[in-house]
Amino acid sequence: MNTKAISQKPTKPNIFQALQKVKNGRRKEGTRHHISVVLLINIMAIMSGYTGIRSKQDFIDRNKKELLKIFDPALLKHGLPCKNTIDRTMQVVDFDDLNKVLSQVFETPIGSSIHIDGKAIRSTSQNGQSNQTFTSVVTAFANGKGIMARSFVNGSKKNEISTVQDIIQALNLEGMVLTLDALHCQKKQ
Repeated sequence: MNTKAISQKPTKPNIFQALQKVKNGRRKEGTRHHISVVLLINIMAIMSGYTGIRSKQDFIDRNKKELLKIFDPALLKHGLPCKNTIDRTMQVVDFDDLNKVLSQVFETPIGSSIHIDGKAIRSTSQNGQSNQTFTSVVTAFANGKGIMARSFVNGSKKNEISTVQDIIQALNLEGMVLTLDALHCQKKQ
């Protein structure tokens, strides 16, 4: 018996492993691409802003080299799926099954996610002109725990950025999932 395998903590499957469990509603005859490959390329395209069928083909064409590196060549013996394959596959995928599989990958236990956001509470604009002397309240809210931190900010969005950074440092957030506005994706200079 392998004691090392028993003592290890079970890990969540990655998204590709999870997609392999999605029920394949396609006929076996003529199926050339594994459902997990088709679904993952579809998800990657959508996350990159390629939401239409034609634009998904653009995504595949523009990222062909990288996609070929990502997937095991054994799964791509017929090459990458085309837009029509993605379209036909998505038409027969059981949404409830796909949702269940993806929920298992992306679930976060209660209390393991923190949502941080700032909201202007007065004088954001006057006569159609932006007034940068607004006051905001920045709140850190924990799923299942409620408000963990709140701070009032006077001035521009730059002040909100520094306030959020201060809140993150003040709270012990190791192992937590954070949700923030894109404004907070700052590159340190």
